[in-house]
Amino acid sequence: MSALCDCLAARKIKAVIFDLDDTLYPEIQYVHSGFKAVAARIEKDFGINCYGDMLALFAADSKNVYNRTLDSLGLNYDKEYIAKLVRVYREHTPQGLQFYPDVLPFIEELKSRGISVGIITDGRVDGQKKKLEALGCYALFDSIIITDELGGEAFRKPSDQAFRIMCGEMKVAFNRTAYIGDNPAKDFYIGTQGVFTVRVKRGDALHLCEEEYYKGIAADLTVEGLN
Repeated sequence: MSALCDCLAARKIKAVIFDLDDTLYPEIQYVHSGFKAVAARIEKDFGINCYGDMLALFAADSKNVYNRTLDSLGLNYDKEYIAKLVRVYREHTPQGLQFYPDVLPFIEELKSRGISVGIITDGRVDGQKKKLEALGCYALFDSIIITDELGGEAFRKPSDQAFRIMCGEMKVAFNRTAYIGDNPAKDFYIGTQGVFTVRVKRGDALHLCEEEYYKGIAADLTVEGLN
């Protein structure tokens, strides 16, 4: 049994809301899937397989990977072509996404205790929906909100609007709700309104999130996994 689940139950938590990227699954899986789609596009246009080159360049520096890949191969391109590759990445259907091993057992234990589960995730709507679909989240979670669907980036965390909507749907008060995320820059400010916040520090997170906590509001609890 999960010690974290015991902790939440002891606090009489009735709903647990999760972040998505690098909390429930490794976001690097999505990056690799997108790079495969982009590399396939480049191979179709130029006859060169550059997937390995892209991964190596990304590992060294995540900026301007497409430009640097094409430059390293001596290929001619323009801004429009880079924009096309960006669209390929954003619009691709992700392959190979999998939850962290501790996620499904943890969710099953929460549900067995009568605790509702939800997801609040930031990001472009189409891309986030495809991630959620690839992971099977719509069948697993009681409620899911992509914050941009509420009206754009202004509704992204640390905004509390998505939390108010979801807690209203679940009929759960903030002080009976927990939020589990990974990003100090936005995920834990909701704790100022009574939500119990948990930071999960995944060793393989795409971004290690060593930023300062937003307005100095740290998570109530920090763990290295859900078990």
